[in-house]
Amino acid sequence: MSEAKIEDAVKHAGTTINSAGKSAGAAAERVADEAMPMFTDAARAAGDAVRSAGKRASALLTDLSEGVPEAREQVVTRVQAQPLTAVLLAAGVGMLAGMLLLRR
Repeated sequence: MSEAKIEDAVKHAGTTINSAGKSAGAAAERVADEAMPMFTDAARAAGDAVRSAGKRASALLTDLSEGVPEAREQVVTRVQAQPLTAVLLAAGVGMLAGMLLLRR
């Protein structure tokens, strides 16, 4: 093969590679342009979900903090009404917890 033919083949290969690179770059830009709204929508949906979960957690915490004093009062009232039962119940729960922890 002559030197001129080799040069022509190299030039043609370079032009083909350059054209393929431009086509790939354009395709990548189109994909990025089409994908951007999907990412934006997904980020917005995730943000909405986090805000919603935060609001629910805040409401639950408020409900729990309002219920704790009432529950405490009920426990104190029952323990004062039946102290022996409360002590025996606490001892039973402690013994059961100890047995369960020793098994592991």
